[in-house]
Amino acid sequence: MQSYSRGWKARKLLRELKHQKRCEEAATIIAAFWHGAQARAELRRLKYVAACTRAVTLIWAYWQGTKARRELRQLKEEARSKQAVSVIWAGWQGAKARMELKRLKEEARRKHAVAVIWAYWLGLQVRREYRKFFRANAGRKIYDFVIQRIMQKYFLGLKRDTPSMSPCKKYRSRFTEEKKAVFAEKLQASEIFKDKKEGVEVLMADLQVPTEEFAYGRSKIFIRNPRTERRRGCLENLAALIQKIYRGWKCRTHFLLLKQSQVVVAAWYRRFAARKLLRELKHQKRCEEAATIIAAFWHGAQARAELRRLKYVAACTRAVTLIWAYWQGTKARMELKRLKEEARRKHAVAVIWAYWLGLQVRREYRKFFRANAGRKIYDFVIQRIMQKYFLGLKRDTPSMSPCKKYRSRFTEEKKAVFAEKLQASEIFKDKKSLYPSSVGQPFRGDYLEISKNPKYQKLSSSVEEKVLLADVVNKINRGNGKGAARIFLLTQKNFVLADQKTGQVKASVPLPDLTSISGSASAAKGDFLLSSEHLIEIITKLHRTGATAVNQEHLDINISDEFLVQFKHDKVCVKFVQGTPKNGNGVSCKRKNNRLLEVSVPSTA
Repeated sequence: MQSYSRGWKARKLLRELKHQKRCEEAATIIAAFWHGAQARAELRRLKYVAACTRAVTLIWAYWQGTKARRELRQLKEEARSKQAVSVIWAGWQGAKARMELKRLKEEARRKHAVAVIWAYWLGLQVRREYRKFFRANAGRKIYDFVIQRIMQKYFLGLKRDTPSMSPCKKYRSRFTEEKKAVFAEKLQASEIFKDKKEGVEVLMADLQVPTEEFAYGRSKIFIRNPRTERRRGCLENLAALIQKIYRGWKCRTHFLLLKQSQVVVAAWYRRFAARKLLRELKHQKRCEEAATIIAAFWHGAQARAELRRLKYVAACTRAVTLIWAYWQGTKARMELKRLKEEARRKHAVAVIWAYWLGLQVRREYRKFFRANAGRKIYDFVIQRIMQKYFLGLKRDTPSMSPCKKYRSRFTEEKKAVFAEKLQASEIFKDKKSLYPSSVGQPFRGDYLEISKNPKYQKLSSSVEEKVLLADVVNKINRGNGKGAARIFLLTQKNFVLADQKTGQVKASVPLPDLTSISGSASAAKGDFLLSSEHLIEIITKLHRTGATAVNQEHLDINISDEFLVQFKHDKVCVKFVQGTPKNGNGVSCKRKNNRLLEVSVPSTA
């Protein structure tokens, strides 16, 4: 045994060494793969960074080229604008000159036309005035006469308006008698002079007349008329006025032309500036959109790169986790194998030791037993082992019954619900045709949610006990068989009928006073006094609660198509018949006489 044990230990040590070597080789291979994966990931990242840098450089170069082209277009546009302004200004100056020349020509034509029209008009007036004095063939004589008359009238007016050329008339009209005597003396004195011119010079020197006011001729003296000076001053004033009006008109016309030209130039310039601003805004908008798109692509590329990196990290983490899990599983299996081997060894040692002890005991006690005692001991040990095994199997094996799993999950509320369903089955099964369709419908109890509905708050406060069932039923009138809506409430001690609209309690019946319940065997949903949509549930809860209240096992329930009821002092027979009621699928009641109440219910398929 020692040799076997040493051989087994040597083989175990060899296996452990081989396994440790394989684990080290596997760890080396995994580390090599992991480092290679990291290197490839880093290489992919560097390639992606280089590609992104190249893309950014290319985008920046395109952007710089776009900016340069835009600046060039702007400079060209400014040059074209300046050239257009120069051309417009030259064209405007030429237009102004042509307009001025046209105006002067038009003015000359108007003056000439006015002169011609005035001459024709004067001739027409003269012809109209003197036509009656001449014969029709005296046109030439009339023309000569008119011309002579016009010239005569002209010269007569000229004689009247022209100042006298006599040098003494001006002064003769002003002379008084004294002055005349003085001048007479002077004249007598002048006769002394042989030459009259000398006498006139002496006279003018004596009168102290300024030399610039007169001038001598050969036989006359010319004296300046004072009206000449006034006329000259008036002519100057008139010339100044004409010049003022002309210059004002000229300046105003020039100003209006300048204003019109300024408006035209400003309109063209504003139009050009607006187009330029519009182009700039459009270009700016396109640049912003391009920048947004580039940024979106760049952010998308970054997000995708980050997503790839995270996916790669997740894959690596998952791979490491999987490798570690495999390694832990391998270690666990190795440990389990070692423990199993150790357990087998211990079991083998125990078995060998037991056999050895049994052999020693048998050798020692063989002389005290019969020859067939070993078989009996063996059977007894085998039976005891099997008994212990089957007892443990009974304790640990789950029950084979299909209902125990569900029974263990039932709460008290579910047990109560199924108990009610069981009670309903015992009451109505094979007795009422409505029962099979109601089996799958759960019993809700409070259909009106009377404790939560504010409409029935007053009614809920008037009921002290817990409400087991709340539903709307039709109360059948005993006189004419018509139905009225009522609220049916069931508690532990009584049931209550209340008005549906006002919530006022109409009747309250204690459950100990309830002796029996009668219903029809047809599919009518109600009894002789009440008609309800939840007949099965109402009768079941009344049966359970009423039996508990009167300390009985059960109440009497009569299910039939015809039964007797007590209406006040008379007994009335309630009879259920098949038919088609007037109000659809509902129940209609009709009082035939004092002894019969006929209930018409719809027929069931």
